[in-house]
Amino acid sequence: MSRKKTTRTQTGYYASSYSKDYNGRSPAYGSSRGPRRSRKRSSRVREVLVIILALLVLAAAIFGLVKYIQHRQVEKGTGLKTSSVATSETTTANVGTARVLTDAEKDMLRNSEKYKNIMAHKEDYPEYLIDDLEMNPEILDFVADYLKTEPVGHGGLTAAEKKSAHPLFVQWDKRWGYSTYGESCMAISGCGPTALAMVGYGLTRNEQIDPFNVAQYAMQNGYYVNNVGTAWTLLTEGAQHYGLTVTSQYRYTEEQMKEALEKGGMIILSVGKGDFTVHSGHFIVLYGYKNGKFQVNDPFSYTNSSKLWDYETLSKQTKNAWIYYKAGSEAAATASTTTTTAATTAGTTAATYATTSVSNTTVFTTAYTYTTTGTVG
Repeated sequence: MSRKKTTRTQTGYYASSYSKDYNGRSPAYGSSRGPRRSRKRSSRVREVLVIILALLVLAAAIFGLVKYIQHRQVEKGTGLKTSSVATSETTTANVGTARVLTDAEKDMLRNSEKYKNIMAHKEDYPEYLIDDLEMNPEILDFVADYLKTEPVGHGGLTAAEKKSAHPLFVQWDKRWGYSTYGESCMAISGCGPTALAMVGYGLTRNEQIDPFNVAQYAMQNGYYVNNVGTAWTLLTEGAQHYGLTVTSQYRYTEEQMKEALEKGGMIILSVGKGDFTVHSGHFIVLYGYKNGKFQVNDPFSYTNSSKLWDYETLSKQTKNAWIYYKAGSEAAATASTTTTTAATTAGTTAATYATTSVSNTTVFTTAYTYTTTGTVG
């Protein structure tokens, strides 16, 4: 007796010589489940990717919201919207009002509640600090925190500063600005160590050369003059300590300064009251020559550091100049070792040296005597 083949399927038992799928189609050789599982896996992969993408979008939105809140907190009390600090080469992160400012933005800060509150209690602050704020509203946030911040600081460079060929250091940076320097603090009197730090690090790439460490070295070795400021000898003897060669004279010609910069050197100028300070003295750094003008790093101002300065403007305010090279470099070997000081050229008490050839040691000592007449920075 013949017996029909019984095949068990998902829908039960069928007396048939072959089975059919749910749609009544005859299956191909093998199982029809393989392609279906592959389609399901592909669908699941797509779902996972969509979920990951959604999480990334959500994370980006949260990050953006946090940054917005931070910026709003910075803006509160100043009325000034923050933006990336535009310096000569450094990509320093936002630090409130510490940024390149237009004249309109300076006026906005001076009309802010934060500024007015400080001025209403200016007797609580050092006179020099108030003078600096009136000249440069970039330091508004720094001054606002002055009374509640301990007079301590630390060194260390940021990743952006390490990448920059000529990083801009400002003396009122919160890493070191509140720390004691002489009778006051780095923010008020620390332009000398800050300028030397820019030159020292720029030429040697020694990461231990930062404004805080140079200021500590200056105080420990007698380069700070009480009631005056940084002695010019820090810019010579101190520079040699940090592996630099230096020549100095009252004023170099534009061509001499340009040539020094093109050879890879850097320059520090001591300037009097004018575009860079309301006090008797200040130090600035020249690091490049572009479009017939000099590129400046002013340790007091991001805004000044964003500009190009012509020789005539700088020369009128210059009290003395120093040209630096890295010790042992080819440029250093060809640099002159005979210099003329401001005191010699100006015919002051050191005029007796004007007709003689003097060594660096004599020149530097004479320069020190000259600075005691009131160079503050």
